[in-house]
Amino acid sequence: MQEYLESSRWQRFAYRLARNPVVLFVIAPLYIFLIKQRFPKAAAGKRERNSVYWTNLAILGMAGGLIWILGFKAYVLVQLTATAVAGSAGVWLFYVQHQFEGVYWERAGEWDYATAALHGSSFYKLPKILQWFSGNIGFHHIHHLSSRIPNYHLEKAHEAEPLFQKVKPITLFPSMKSLTLRLWDEQRQKLVGYRALKAVRSWSAFDLREGVRRKISLPNASIQVELQHAKQRVCMRLEGALSATEAEGLGQRIRDSLARSKSRLVLDLNKLQWDKIQDLRPLREKLASYRSRIRLILPKLAAAHPEVILLAGMFQHYKG
Repeated sequence: MQEYLESSRWQRFAYRLARNPVVLFVIAPLYIFLIKQRFPKAAAGKRERNSVYWTNLAILGMAGGLIWILGFKAYVLVQLTATAVAGSAGVWLFYVQHQFEGVYWERAGEWDYATAALHGSSFYKLPKILQWFSGNIGFHHIHHLSSRIPNYHLEKAHEAEPLFQKVKPITLFPSMKSLTLRLWDEQRQKLVGYRALKAVRSWSAFDLREGVRRKISLPNASIQVELQHAKQRVCMRLEGALSATEAEGLGQRIRDSLARSKSRLVLDLNKLQWDKIQDLRPLREKLASYRSRIRLILPKLAAAHPEVILLAGMFQHYKG
C-alpha cells in the first residue's frame, strides 16, 4: 500500500488498469495464451525454444485442418470462445490461490517456506465436479509445500496429514471477495481494497524525505512527525497504546524510509501508555540494523517497563 501511495498518478492508473477484472480475466488470458506464449523468452535455451516452435507448428497444423473442415468464421468463433473461457478460469484459479483474505505475505528477510506454502497459498475447496475438472488444483497449499506430489494424490495427502486439515478452506462463492482485495497493507498484514486508502493516505509521512509536520492516527495511538531539514533528521513522537501488530507495521515503514534516505531519526516514546503495551519486539527487530541513526526518548528507568529496559540497552538515548 505504501508503494502505491508513493507512486506517480500515471503509475497508479496503470496499476488500477492492470487490476481491473476485465483486463485481468478477459484481455490478459487471451494475450498470454495467444501471443506471449507463442514466443520463447530471450534467455531461453535451445530445448525451450524448440519446444515453443514445435508447439506453434502443431497449433498451426490443427488450426489449418479445422478451418478446412469447419470454415474460418466457425473455427475462430469456437476457438476464441473456448480459449477465453478456459484462460479466464485458469487465471482466476491462479489469482484466488495467492490473493485471498487471511493470506500470508512477507518480505524476503522474514519469509518462511512452510508458512508461505500453508498460508500463502489457498485451500480452494471446490465442488467435486470442478475439483475433478481442475485436477485437484484447489489443494494448492499442499502443492506449494511439496510440488513432487502428483495431482491425483493431493486429496489423499490432505486427508492423511492433520496439519493440512488445519488450513482454513475457501469455498466457491466466498472466494469472489478476492476481487475486492487490491493492495497489501503491511501495517495490518492483510490484503485490502482501494477504500482502505482513505484511512492511510497519511502514512506517506513515513517517507523521511517528505513533509514538515504531520499527524497520523492509529486505532489506539497517534504519531506526530516533524522533518527538520537543517539538521537532516526526523522527530517522531508516539502517544497512546501500540499493539504488537502496529509496532511491526510502524517498524517496517520506518525501516523502509530510512533505507531510502540519509536522515537520522529521533523517536520519542515517552508518551506511550506503557501499562497497555506488552510486546515491542517487532519494532526493535525492524529497526535494529539502523540503530546508529536512531536516538530514543524514553521514560525514566526508575519505574521502567521491561520493554523500556530492552530499548535502552539496544539504542542510544537522545541528548538534544
